Amino acid sequence: MIFESNILLVLYCVALLLLIFFIKPILQKIKKQRIRACNCTSYLSIKGQISLDRTRRLSVVTYGTTEVLILTGGTQDLILESGNKPGFASLVEQKS
Repeated sequence: MIFESNILLVLYCVALLLLIFFIKPILQKIKKQRIRACNCTSYLSIKGQISLDRTRRLSVVTYGTTEVLILTGGTQDLILESGNKPGFASLVEQKS
């Protein structure tokens, strides 16, 4: 009886090790498929940054197909989404 429970414990440990060993390549493959589905080279990227003053920085960040404007460095950080309007990066390029 003890021998059987030890064998069962060893089998569980081997199954867990195999799962840990094979889960990383599977997750990487799924991530690549998700990136290809949204037609983007990187799921998270910084399009541009502007230093407003000594402490504050304004950044345009894209994740997937969504583009956000992030103000950091002050007493409070802010995130603005572009929604259905043209992206922030295209507006910044038009102004400059």
